[in-house]
Amino acid sequence: KPVSTPLLHETQPATRHSVCGVLYEYVWGHDYRAFRLIVLAKVAFMAGQLLPSYDGLYIVEDLFGHHGADAQQVLARIGLASTAGGLIVAMPAGFIADRFGMVPCVVGSTVLLSGVLFATPFLPNATYAQALLPITGVAQQLYGVVDFALVVATLPDPTRRARDVGTFNAAGALGPLLVSAFNGAVLSAMGGAPPAGSGSKRPTYPREAYLMVYAPTAALVLVSSVLVCAASRLLRKDSNPTSTAASDARHDEDCAAEVRSSTVDM
Repeated sequence: KPVSTPLLHETQPATRHSVCGVLYEYVWGHDYRAFRLIVLAKVAFMAGQLLPSYDGLYIVEDLFGHHGADAQQVLARIGLASTAGGLIVAMPAGFIADRFGMVPCVVGSTVLLSGVLFATPFLPNATYAQALLPITGVAQQLYGVVDFALVVATLPDPTRRARDVGTFNAAGALGPLLVSAFNGAVLSAMGGAPPAGSGSKRPTYPREAYLMVYAPTAALVLVSSVLVCAASRLLRKDSNPTSTAASDARHDEDCAAEVRSSTVDM
């Protein structure tokens, strides 16, 4: 049929596998709306998940007062605590996701991880960190059991699943890349002098510097759950557009009735 321009969800055979054609689909493709949201959610969550691993040693030295071999031992114990939390919940996480659904698991994991990230700059010593960091392992497992299930549910074209899953995996690396650049820029801008008597040549970073990094990252992790909820709504709408439209219409009618009632009362 003679059509001057292709629809957003259509691709031309000549550019189907070209770089420009792929980018066009991911950015503007109608069929990739839910997939886009899941990919962006992965970027946001991975940014928060790997942030503590970048400056964990700095936090142990600057906030907890451990240096040298002692700092390495404390960091190792904190890492083991996080791993232990993930191992404990690894098997139950799948049953939890099947019982309560994927979206509640994502929301729960993002709330847990963002809470830990926001609390980290306020921890007074390493003991609190060892008690709190297992929660990050729990959050990672809750999100990990459903992230691939989410992306599979949003794949629009079965003939290009490998390409799309590869893009999803690349998104997992993009989040840490962005947050590490932001982390380094903020800490470098607020760096101070090395602590006296520590033997270290590295400048120390104040607690406020870590708060300026961890608080925005915690908010970004929460955005991940919002994106997943939006993707889930799109999937429900695409699978049953009639019922969704009727529900939206009822919602609009209820809102209009409330407005009319408020106007009459006034």
